[in-house]
Amino acid sequence: ALPPEQRGAFATQLGLSPEQLQGLMAAIQQVPPDQLAAMMNQMGGEDGMGGMGGPPPGSIALTQEEMAAVTRLQELGFSQSQAAQAFIASDKNEEVAANMLFEGTFNYEDEEGGGGGL
Repeated sequence: ALPPEQRGAFATQLGLSPEQLQGLMAAIQQVPPDQLAAMMNQMGGEDGMGGMGGPPPGSIALTQEEMAAVTRLQELGFSQSQAAQAFIASDKNEEVAANMLFEGTFNYEDEEGGGGGL
């Protein structure tokens, strides 16, 4: 059990009031352990942790090969954000992404929130 001050902080992180968290915890305690384990596994991963501890919302996970392609696009003079957005928009086709960036046909959002090309 969490101390009251930690419960409040945890509830805030989850976007719940302390009372809602208390209700959720009570409901979870009523679920049979095997059913709870099955539910957690369905949420994702063998560890049953779902998205907890994963990338933040709105982020995209790339494989090492895909990240290498983004890095090569960066080496052409584009930011990581520009390169990654063009790579994803081109359905992960590095050549198409480079063309989009160089031709200015890709309307990306930069880190400051503005759009544009070069």
